[in-house]
This record gives sequence, structure tokens and C-alpha cells, in this order.
Amino acid sequence: MKKKINFSISTRQALFDTLPVGMGYIPLSIAYALLISETGVPWYYALLMSFVIYAGALQFFAASIMVEMTSLPEIALATLIINFRHIFYGLSFPIDSVKTPFKRIYAMFALTDETYSLLASKNHKKRPENYIFAVQFINQSYWILGTVIGLALHAVLTGPIKGIEFVLTALFIVLTQEHFYRKVVNLSLILGLVAALAAFFILPNQFLSIAISIFLIFLCVHHRFIFQAEYKKGVK
Repeated sequence: MKKKINFSISTRQALFDTLPVGMGYIPLSIAYALLISETGVPWYYALLMSFVIYAGALQFFAASIMVEMTSLPEIALATLIINFRHIFYGLSFPIDSVKTPFKRIYAMFALTDETYSLLASKNHKKRPENYIFAVQFINQSYWILGTVIGLALHAVLTGPIKGIEFVLTALFIVLTQEHFYRKVVNLSLILGLVAALAAFFILPNQFLSIAISIFLIFLCVHHRFIFQAEYKKGVK
């Protein structure tokens, strides 16, 4: 009974916390469904991708590779580049809080940019596994719901909707703002901004990869200084 009560509380909290993500995911997945439908891909493939792939940028990319019949090595390389940032997410994602094997596997599968940003914004408190599972499950449900709506709209609309692709950018702005307000120390945001500016001037064509690499170097150096400072305090 206690587990059911805890799960219910975690679900209600997750529903409330994921509302901003849902407001971005549903329009974005509608756009994905409309775009991939325009390429002639059957509706059931488009829907299946939202269940088993569940990767926004990669699903948009899939709309082009399925038409161009891209080779498997090229698809693998493109997938690695597009989702390379997830390697860094795993370094600080609270996977240790998820003990149940099924939920642990699902937590790794359903890790997205918005889910990571949402869970990372909860200061440094450990979140229960029911909350983490609920957040990820609800976020994917938003994506699937939007896909279904988009597929249904494709049969009605006669032309594309311009500007809907900006939804993802707007969502990141809102999540970054929330992260800024909740954190006591905003050094990570400052380092991220510096890394982004440096990447823009160094190699704008490879902006994301360069920015992530610079930011990782900043974090490693910063962690090194903190470790040394704590070690010196311990010695004294």
C-alpha cells in the first residue's frame, strides 16, 4: 500500500513538472509526423518510430534517409553524431536511484534532452525511481500523442505549417531559464555560455560538437580544482 501511495505521489508530481515539456513535445511531434508523412512513409512506421526510437532530432533525420535509401554505415555514423551528446548526459544522470531492472533499462532508453534538463534542474537531491520513471514515461507519452495527432492531421491538411520547427528552440529556452532560477550556483551556465561562444567563433559548422567538447574540458578542470581544494582541507 505504501509503495502504491509513493508511486501515486511521484506520478502527480511528474505530471506537474512535465507540463512544459509536453507543451513542446506535442507540437514538435506533430511536426515530425507531418514531415515524415510527406515523404510517403506509411503511418504505422512513423508511429512505430516514436515507440522504439523516441529521438526527436534523429526521427526528423530519418524522414530524409528513408527516402534517399542511405547506407547502414552512413546511418550509424549520423546517429552517433546526432546523439553523441547523450554520452555526457549519462555522467550526471541519476541512474543510481533506479534499482528496478526494467525501469533502469527504460531510463537509459528514454533519456532525452528535455528529460535530462528537467531531472538535472532538481538541485542535487536524489529523486526516487518512481518519479524518474514517471517523468520519462509521461514525456514519451506526450511524444506519441503528438505523433498520432500529426498523422491524423496529415489526412486533412493540404500544405505544410511554417515555423513549427521553432518549438524545440523555444522549449530549450524555457528549460534553461527554469534551470537558472532553481540553481544556487550558476557556474555551469556561465561555462556553457563561454563554450558556446567559443565554438561559434572557432568552428561554427561543427558548433554542437565543439561546444560540448569545450564544456566538458571546463567541467573536468573545474572538478579538478574542487577535488584538490577538498583534498587540501582534508589533509589540514
